[in-house]
Amino acid sequence: KNPNEMARAACEEAEAKIMGLLDMVTTHRRQLFDREYYEERVEHVVRVQRQVRRNLQWKKFQKFIKSSANSVGRRRYRIQQEFISTERTYVSQLLILCNKFLAPLSSGKVEGVDDKDVKRIFSNARTLLQCAEMFYKDIAPGVSFKVKSKGRKKKLKDLKQIQGPRVDFGGIFIKLGPFFKLYSEYIVNFDASRNLLQKLREENQAFSDFLVSTERAVDPRGKTPLEGYLILPVQRIPRYKMLLSELLKFTQEGHVDRENIKKALAYIEGVANSINESKRKAESSEKAAEITKILDCGEVNLLESHRTYFYEGPGFGLWESEAELAAHSRRMSVLPTRQRQPKIKPSPFYFFLFNDLLIYATDNSGVFGDKKYRMVNFFVIAEKMMLVEDPDCQEAPADLFCFEIRYPRRNFLIGVKTEKEKKEWVFQIKKAKTSAALNKGRINIVKSGNSDALALCRERGWLLKRSDILK
Repeated sequence: KNPNEMARAACEEAEAKIMGLLDMVTTHRRQLFDREYYEERVEHVVRVQRQVRRNLQWKKFQKFIKSSANSVGRRRYRIQQEFISTERTYVSQLLILCNKFLAPLSSGKVEGVDDKDVKRIFSNARTLLQCAEMFYKDIAPGVSFKVKSKGRKKKLKDLKQIQGPRVDFGGIFIKLGPFFKLYSEYIVNFDASRNLLQKLREENQAFSDFLVSTERAVDPRGKTPLEGYLILPVQRIPRYKMLLSELLKFTQEGHVDRENIKKALAYIEGVANSINESKRKAESSEKAAEITKILDCGEVNLLESHRTYFYEGPGFGLWESEAELAAHSRRMSVLPTRQRQPKIKPSPFYFFLFNDLLIYATDNSGVFGDKKYRMVNFFVIAEKMMLVEDPDCQEAPADLFCFEIRYPRRNFLIGVKTEKEKKEWVFQIKKAKTSAALNKGRINIVKSGNSDALALCRERGWLLKRSDILK
């Protein structure tokens, strides 16, 4: 061919390719700046990523199913680690409490604070510290080793990799069980300790300055006052109970430690219930002592060891006439069975409910005497006492909500101003009756020598004369 024609053909072909490339570049450039096309591509990428994540999660789930036998063991191991970590923190904070606060105050470095005040504030904190240290030394070897793993977070791949002595947590709790009962004294005294601490903070400047300086020295951020350390033993027994429950949950049937963990959990629950009962009795005794300061209860001793305070409040006793009420107050004897009268006059009383007595008293503030109330009489909470929540009494005032206490031979109608008060009284009387049934045979209202009167009281729950009441 002619060389000129060949050159011209090559130029035309090259020009065509260049034009094609230019068109392609223009198209791509237009697509890059096209928002709809860009959003469509991003959405496609997101769909791909979502599907990849689903596949990864499915693989992890399958791996978890294959290793389910070890998953329970891993959870159990972590609970044991939590036992150790929380106990280590607890012991370190008790050390701060005893060394930084208790020791300087016991040495008399702060004016206006004597040994009696220190005892009331800290109770038996030193003894609890010794118990906590003993418990920590027994359980610490169980998790003192480390598990080797790759990456930032430590992961337990296989329980067989753990090297260390097996520790029977349940057995340790059973062995040290009697020491946990020492928490009862501290918890019962906690409310009085907190009140005294607040009083000394407000009234003793030297004591307040000592606490501020020590709290800053212990915690520069100032977020943990002395009250934060004092409450730690109160929270410890519930913490043990929770951790033992979790440990039992993830200890499989047939495991060598399962029976001991069951026994330890039952023992700790018993200790917790015993502590709660001791605290309730202490609060009840304190309340009974306060009531004796405002109530002239004659020869009735409200501070008997078996007597428990439940409730108190104003109310009305519904009687046939004022003359009969006056005659009853003079002789303090049993009222006759209430008869239906065309009109019943309510008499205001103030009621005190205990586990074995329901005392009703009158206002004594305007009469010669140093106490606010004077006891009129009392009812014995007995098994044969019936509580009628909605008695049929059309003669009672319409603005009172009434309930009735019935005995085999006598009745007593009580009225309160609101329905809420009535429900609370009914609830509390039912609790008192249940408590009286549990304490049957241990409560004596009359003198022990008067066996006939005592038998009659237990059988019928009668009101007794003042001369027969046990001092």
